[in-house]
Amino acid sequence: MLIDAKQKSFSMIVVAKLDRLARDLYLQIGTVEDLRVSGVGVVSVAEPLGAGDEASNTLIRNIFGSFGQYEKDKIKGRLRGGALAKAREGKYAGGRPPYGYTTSPKKTLIPDVAKVDVIRKVFSLNSRKYSLSEIADELNCQGWVTTTGKPWRKQAVDRILKDKLFYRGRYAYADIEAKGQHEAILR
Repeated sequence: MLIDAKQKSFSMIVVAKLDRLARDLYLQIGTVEDLRVSGVGVVSVAEPLGAGDEASNTLIRNIFGSFGQYEKDKIKGRLRGGALAKAREGKYAGGRPPYGYTTSPKKTLIPDVAKVDVIRKVFSLNSRKYSLSEIADELNCQGWVTTTGKPWRKQAVDRILKDKLFYRGRYAYADIEAKGQHEAILR
């Protein structure tokens, strides 16, 4: 959008609310200013600015932006509180499950039998001092692919190795470590 604005592809952006443009006040102010410099105006349907002077409009826009950031920060706090509570119970806090696990209908993590051997192979090769690249090459030679169906790269192998506690049935989040409510893949 900012690239197109610099190329004068349009002269106005209409948003439902300013927090749809950005919920970070600093980012919102910077984006609106970048657009203004490019000759592009920003109009909010739900928060129309008056026909007042530019200083008043900037003040009002920043107030709306502050409320958007406040809302984002409150949501983040609630989500983090929920994730910490789950972690204390050893429950997975969400997001895409680590490689080797899938989500059951009851929203718990269970080993993905098609990927368990890959996890064990990664740790076996690592214990034999294979480098990350060598492990990735070995997985690729055996025809295994990542969750997204792509060939293995050393970064993906490293992510698995960093989750060793998890694969051993432990769950760690922030400064919490607990017995996980998921089945261990490694002993």
